[in-house]
Amino acid sequence: MEDNGLGDSIKRITNYFGIKQCEKCKERQTFFNNLVPYKNNNIKMTDKQKETIEMYLEAKPVTKVACNAINLIRKELTNEFVDSCFCTISQRNAFISEMKVWYGEQK
Repeated sequence: MEDNGLGDSIKRITNYFGIKQCEKCKERQTFFNNLVPYKNNNIKMTDKQKETIEMYLEAKPVTKVACNAINLIRKELTNEFVDSCFCTISQRNAFISEMKVWYGEQK
């Protein structure tokens, strides 16, 4: 089983040493998973958001419209926003490459 965050890792280690988990331990596990998540498991994308992202990630050529659309969806989901005009193709290609990695991590 994959650890979702620091709390799961601590639980796995304490289980290894035979330490039983109490109710407070479960609360701490949740707290530490939320504090130090290994991957953002809380992002819930709508089907429309997924379709839009996938369409624009595969679009050729990479356009400003595609970058701005993905950027806005990412902001809605994570509050992260790349402040760029995406004027050059190299800016757009770099952004799309980064977003492919980010989107893959969300699946």
